[in-house]
Amino acid sequence: MNIDVSSVVSSPIIIVLLPLTVISISIWFPSYQRDKRIKKVENALPEMLSELTESLKSGTAIETALKAISDTRKDALGDEMKLLLKDMKEYSFSESLTRFAKRTNSRTVSRVVSIINISMTTNAELTDVLRRISEELWSGYMLEVERETKTKSQASMILFGGALLTPLLIGVIFSIFSSAFVKEQFQVIADSVGIFILLLAICATIMYGIVSNRVKQSVMQLPLWMFISYVLYTLIINFKLI
Repeated sequence: MNIDVSSVVSSPIIIVLLPLTVISISIWFPSYQRDKRIKKVENALPEMLSELTESLKSGTAIETALKAISDTRKDALGDEMKLLLKDMKEYSFSESLTRFAKRTNSRTVSRVVSIINISMTTNAELTDVLRRISEELWSGYMLEVERETKTKSQASMILFGGALLTPLLIGVIFSIFSSAFVKEQFQVIADSVGIFILLLAICATIMYGIVSNRVKQSVMQLPLWMFISYVLYTLIINFKLI
């Protein structure tokens, strides 16, 4: 068994896609880490607000309640609570919350902070406001979990089938029947199918993003999946039995 590695490495498409893939990963990975942290904060928010509500109802001062929460939570939200308490020594509670919302870069957190600030200016009962926000966020979180459970496997199958399985199968077919073609004729057909493989990888990646509601992340990953698909296809068609 042998693979003509030189044909793979010297492919103009692979030469172009390789640096694009490196750039894609360098852009996508920090964004992925940032979004992952935001998601952790948002998912922990309903429970934290519920804990804060119970503490305030028992007569605990808000700063004391926040400190107790920050000491017990060992997650991203716990770290943010520590920073919030630090800000409260220099700024008002409202300003500290606003700084907290900006740090998290989360629309959900910004909306919650906005509601809390408005309720404080209108002298609304803070514990009731926090309880209602917690219940609403918890309902939204459960719906999101249910949606992800239903779509995750479907989205993964689209990406797997389009970007991995299809290039593999087509490559195997070409490798088996390559001897039936003249070398030049085979190369022309293989190059044409290679373009199809790239287009299929683009479609599969975008469809994965649409189904999983991660279009932005998927667009960033386009060069990566195009590279993986084309390299897999090229490796297989250059596979020979000796």
